[in-house]
Amino acid sequence: AEAQLEAKATAVQLGELLSETRSLPVVPEGCAELEALLEEHTAWASSAREVLRLEAGCRRPTLARVQQLLSAAAAISRMEDPEDLAGKLQALCTSACEWTLRAEMAQSSRRTEQEIVQLLHDARSCPLEVPGVSQFENRLSMHKAWMRAATEALDGESKPPRDLVARLHEEGARALVAVDAGVLASLQAVLADADAWLVRCHRA
Repeated sequence: AEAQLEAKATAVQLGELLSETRSLPVVPEGCAELEALLEEHTAWASSAREVLRLEAGCRRPTLARVQQLLSAAAAISRMEDPEDLAGKLQALCTSACEWTLRAEMAQSSRRTEQEIVQLLHDARSCPLEVPGVSQFENRLSMHKAWMRAATEALDGESKPPRDLVARLHEEGARALVAVDAGVLASLQAVLADADAWLVRCHRA
């Protein structure tokens, strides 16, 4: 048993070794530990295969689930992994972690609409379901709503309230998704015209 563990026994080898103990007159020392190790490895391998089946199908496992399995793999490292389940899980995890790193950088700084769209596209192409996608979807949705409101305010067919234009200009200036510089400049010009008229009124 010690020799097989040193050589990283497979689940099959360990199972055969444990089956031999049934014919022994006494229970060998460490038998319970080996049984627990085999049971843990079998459960882990089953979960790993299920995750890989999901990834190969139409459903995507979560990044958190794969990371959990990879952490658990360290506890059963004395067992051989002939199917390289840990390696396959690590390969799935690598691209997802790269996306997560890009997302963390994008969350704290201003990005263009195209960059957000590309980030969302990459998230959908990722083999794993990554966290934080909804935040960027909401950010993009708010950006498009702002663009619609700003375009309507500048269409020349209606006269929007000054407060509305001021709010749109303020939101556009501090938005995490960079807005069209021309639209922002037009809003500022409209505000400047309105403020200049107010100054003339006060003087009059």
